[in-house]
Amino acid sequence: MSSDHVSYDDFISSIPDHAEEYEKADYENYVLTVAVEYLLPEEWRILRLRFWEDMSQQEVADAISSTQRQVSRIESKALETLCNNL
Repeated sequence: MSSDHVSYDDFISSIPDHAEEYEKADYENYVLTVAVEYLLPEEWRILRLRFWEDMSQQEVADAISSTQRQVSRIESKALETLCNNL
C-alpha cells in the first residue's frame, strides 16, 4: 500500500475560495450597472457584442452596418468612459 503525503497547505489551496468568487461576481455586477448608467446605447451594444458575444470588431461592424474603424473608436471611447466611472 502506497501512501501519498499531502500537506495541509496544498489541501487548503485546492479548496475553492467562495468569498473570492462572490467578490468577483459582485464586481462584475457593479461594472454592468456602471456600463448601463454611463454608456450610450450604441456604446453598450458594441461592448456587449465584443466581450459577451466574443465578436471581432469587423463582425460587430458588419452586424451594425458600420465600419471596423468606427467600431474601434466607439469601443475605445466606451472603455474610457467605463474606466473613468468605476
